[in-house]
Amino acid sequence: MKSSLLPCLIGLSLLLLTSCLVIPPEGGAPSYQPPYRDLAYDLEVTLRELYQSSKSELTNPTSSDRRLLEDLYNLWQESEDLQGYFRFYSSNEERADTLINRMLYQAENIDRGFRYGSSLRTLRREWDESFSLLKGIASFIVGEVVLRLTEEADLLYSRLKDMAAGGDEQETEAIDSLYQFWSLGRDIDLYLGATYFNKSRLLQMVDRLQYRAEHTDRQLDRLPYYPSLAEGWEQCLELTERLKDKAERLYGYRREYAAPVEKEKKKVANIKPVGYLDTATSQEVTGWAFDEDAGTEPIEVHIYIDDKHLATLTANIRRDDLVGKVKVLKDPLHGFRWTPPSLSPGRHTVKVYAINVPPGENILIGERVIFIPPSFWE
Repeated sequence: MKSSLLPCLIGLSLLLLTSCLVIPPEGGAPSYQPPYRDLAYDLEVTLRELYQSSKSELTNPTSSDRRLLEDLYNLWQESEDLQGYFRFYSSNEERADTLINRMLYQAENIDRGFRYGSSLRTLRREWDESFSLLKGIASFIVGEVVLRLTEEADLLYSRLKDMAAGGDEQETEAIDSLYQFWSLGRDIDLYLGATYFNKSRLLQMVDRLQYRAEHTDRQLDRLPYYPSLAEGWEQCLELTERLKDKAERLYGYRREYAAPVEKEKKKVANIKPVGYLDTATSQEVTGWAFDEDAGTEPIEVHIYIDDKHLATLTANIRRDDLVGKVKVLKDPLHGFRWTPPSLSPGRHTVKVYAINVPPGENILIGERVIFIPPSFWE
């Protein structure tokens, strides 16, 4: 009896084995068929049936109904593309992950339509099934990496505990850090199956795992027997990096590409300088000038006599009397003093301009008339 059953059992085993293999159409070695390929097939079937039901359900569709139906159709078509990628996932991994990312964001918009703003709320249960399948595919893909990571970390943790016979401070810190690394990986694995799943929360958990990996790397590197642990730990680091890339491709926010547009530079208002011409005589010309755009730096003043430019000064003389009286001044070094040349008898007009910073309109801060009496003639 046993001998007659043996060929049947062998045949059944071969049938199960070949059902998990995909033979590329052009030949080559068979590849392992991932379980989420079946989920993608189920997703396409449920979305197709949901789209057809929704289309027949709507007799007088509103604009929001038509928009929801269009989104649902697009999601269905993308589920067909996803099946094609999953046939040879190893060579289409990045494209498949990017497509799932887009489908998840589309599905979130559709979900809001089914729940709140559409006449199709009666089909919400069917939609929930489709949405759960899509989220399950993404969770399963990430979960594969997490499972490998936690297994490697668990094996390494056991080896480290066996090797750390002395129990000194460095060994204790390394063991504790590696345990926390494994624990964070386990938490991610558990969170992937949570009812109230949040993508941002998962990405934060992955970031914390990577930070812990960097810290653990420094702790392990100090151990004298680190070379014997290096191979296993390098595998953990590689899987951590793979997990981060995978999570960001699947759950990270992605905008549609748009050609960069050069932004116009904002025009900053040019504040006009201020100042005052205090005195203008044949002996001296004094005053002060300040520009807020220059900060505490002194600015230049130009002095004209009878419309002829005779002097360029830097207003940097100390004027303690101005601080507190002139609101915009923060320090006293903004005064100027100039001794004019000998002038001929008669009337002479003195004008002083504060020079704008940055270049702009120069401001007349004072105008005086000097009279030279005839007694000065020689």
